[in-house]
Amino acid sequence: MRRKASTASPGRGRRPGWNPGSGRAAGAQRRRVFRSDARIAAGFSSARPNRFAMDGMGIALSGMQSAQTRVAVSAHNVANLLTTNFHPQRAVQTSVASGGSRATLTTAAAPGPVDLDREVVDQIVAKTQYAASARVLGVDLELKGSLLDILA
Repeated sequence: MRRKASTASPGRGRRPGWNPGSGRAAGAQRRRVFRSDARIAAGFSSARPNRFAMDGMGIALSGMQSAQTRVAVSAHNVANLLTTNFHPQRAVQTSVASGGSRATLTTAAAPGPVDLDREVVDQIVAKTQYAASARVLGVDLELKGSLLDILA
């Protein structure tokens, strides 16, 4: 069943001074946020969009994940040090175009011995990489916090 259209005046039944289209009282001030302010608060370095913009948090987290993969691969190789017919694995780390890194896993085609010296060095390098990436993350969070304090 259809409702009959109301013939009442437009202002009748509404709160005085209320602008229903905007969701706020008429004459109320709202804070104007410029596009550049929103982009800066979101972590972009400039107001112009850049598809190759590097985000410090993303770079740091990808470095931490790469280091974690490297440690896991090295630990797997050390755990299988005395396993016969074991195919050692390697974590190959590559850079990503938008910033950061990625570690991919490769397995040796033929079984071979595990070089314990190499594994220890790989673990030390991964530990240093993780610490550096954690520091980058901390600095990025500090900078974003300072930026939000300035904008507030």
